[in-house]
Amino acid sequence: MPRTSALCTLTVLLASMLVATSEAQVPSDYERLKEVAPRVPSHRPSLVPAGTGTVQYDPGAPADTLLSDTTNIFFGNIFDTQSGNPLDFPGTLTQVSWYQGSLALAAVLLAPPGGPSSYFVFATGGAPLTFNALTFSHVVNGSFFGGMAAVPGLIASVGARSASYNAQGFHGRQRNANGSASNSLQGLNVMFRATGNLVIPVELLEFEVD
Repeated sequence: MPRTSALCTLTVLLASMLVATSEAQVPSDYERLKEVAPRVPSHRPSLVPAGTGTVQYDPGAPADTLLSDTTNIFFGNIFDTQSGNPLDFPGTLTQVSWYQGSLALAAVLLAPPGGPSSYFVFATGGAPLTFNALTFSHVVNGSFFGGMAAVPGLIASVGARSASYNAQGFHGRQRNANGSASNSLQGLNVMFRATGNLVIPVELLEFEVD
């Protein structure tokens, strides 16, 4: 083997070893969360009518696609409006629901659009190919990301629709746990919904007529 080729091969091998060593020594944000995250039983969601407390961007089942990833990516939506109206912040979330693809743990995450997680929990006992839900109490002060991780064999996949509910457009987003990597899911709404006192009642909205 020519000396130059041997040197290049050795350089590549050393770089690979350094990367592997670095990854082994520095746990991911997801791994850190797993060490402290509680496990909470999920249940079938209550039938709260959309517009009276539940913010949903997907038009319902069946899913057009099931999202999963092997690098601890979270799939969800940026919750900022409901049917074209701003959400009422600060507010308290009391439930999230999601369409779960496979029978596995669901890692639910809530966070500011570009920041680290503010709420993280493993949902247990979810049913496949249907909506599951968690109830809790969590205050949000502005638009937020809500979604779940989907790692094959460990974390359930989550459904997504290439359509919107009530012509609300697309809010899908994929990101990592700390929000340093965050990208829009063009043309998709993740089947993940948020319930709480965030929706402004229609009778309290102000209208102007020219």
